[in-house]
Amino acid sequence: MAYGAGLVVDGKQLAKVAIIDLRGNQNPAGDIHSNWRSWGQRERLDHANGHHGNQVIWATATGGLTPGAAMLRKAFVTMDAWLAAVEADSSARSLEEKIVANKPSPAHDFCLNTNGATDAQVLDELPLDSAACLLKFQSSPRQAAGGPISENILKCSLKPLDFLSTDYNGVLFDANQKAALQRCSPPGVRLEHAWRGTGPGRSVDDLRRRTGRTAARRPAGFDQRLRGKVRGQGQCG
Repeated sequence: MAYGAGLVVDGKQLAKVAIIDLRGNQNPAGDIHSNWRSWGQRERLDHANGHHGNQVIWATATGGLTPGAAMLRKAFVTMDAWLAAVEADSSARSLEEKIVANKPSPAHDFCLNTNGATDAQVLDELPLDSAACLLKFQSSPRQAAGGPISENILKCSLKPLDFLSTDYNGVLFDANQKAALQRCSPPGVRLEHAWRGTGPGRSVDDLRRRTGRTAARRPAGFDQRLRGKVRGQGQCG
């Protein structure tokens, strides 16, 4: 449902837009706008299209989430030039191809150890992977558990619940822990630690293109039933 409704951003659809990811550094404050999301988006593009030629990451190491004035101006000017070139491209190439082919030279990855408040600061670029770049990209609990950085797997595949499995790296469960796990899992089943999903479905846009049909209208009471179902799942302990 999440994939079909477009709640999970699809790499094929992302390829249709030019992307300048202005990635500030709000990690010290525990902000939900975690900076690994730049790389999650990139991985979705790579998986779907084999490249990320339409996306660049501009990282700023200080100043919180919002880049400085000069950095914002550079992003606006660069994006304007990029889109103007795509619009002027009268070739038979697809939109995705035009976006990659007309990417201007300023549209490349870089890191600033400031927030880019002045033109002088914006000129002081570092490679994004430079050890001198003060911005350190984080990960998420899902990734720490073995999930992909793309974070597009919402439903894990399942395996038999085996407390002696080497997947637990030698962790021993006491009787209470075993009982809790057995209560919150379907009979004899556990979540797959490798986060292998059951497989992303087709997006709404993809389904419309293939079938020529619009999305089905939700039946009355659908949202209420869905919320009730979600609240009733995963009640472990």
